[in-house]
Amino acid sequence: MSHVVIKEGETADQQIVDLAALKSAASGVGMEFRKGQTSFHTWASDHGGRLVGDYPVPEGYDATEIAAGDCIHAIGLPGQSGKSGTNAYEVGVVKSKKFPGTYSLLYDFWGGAIDRVAGIGLEKLRMHYTAHAVKNKHEAEGDTVLMEELPNGEIRLNIDPTTRLAAQGLI
Repeated sequence: MSHVVIKEGETADQQIVDLAALKSAASGVGMEFRKGQTSFHTWASDHGGRLVGDYPVPEGYDATEIAAGDCIHAIGLPGQSGKSGTNAYEVGVVKSKKFPGTYSLLYDFWGGAIDRVAGIGLEKLRMHYTAHAVKNKHEAEGDTVLMEELPNGEIRLNIDPTTRLAAQGLI
């Protein structure tokens, strides 16, 4: 049916900016980051670029763009190529039209395979992205970061700034 939706933060500071963190997040939820893949698989890609028209096109996009499935990277399920006819839909990583310099995620939720792995509405993927982005930022500043996924699926970060603060003569 091609039910493609966009997932992006509501404000610029909630947007995806760290592609290394997104790659780690994809791995963290059991998916693979497909660097440089320029189209993502949807129902429309299996049906000659045709959209059924029973679901609204994401804001800021037109039907032609959605049907083409253009992206700059893709995220998919391991062992599934994402090629037409496989039912292995993918997440497209696209440049945000709403927040320049950031990235948004487009995906076809039809069939539920992506939602089962990445969380409904990609919530689990986005949670992992946020944790990895914070971890990367703090490690770049010299902090020690331990990341732990809790039994309930939440992520705990333990950030220790001792080494950084000692190097700055603050402790």
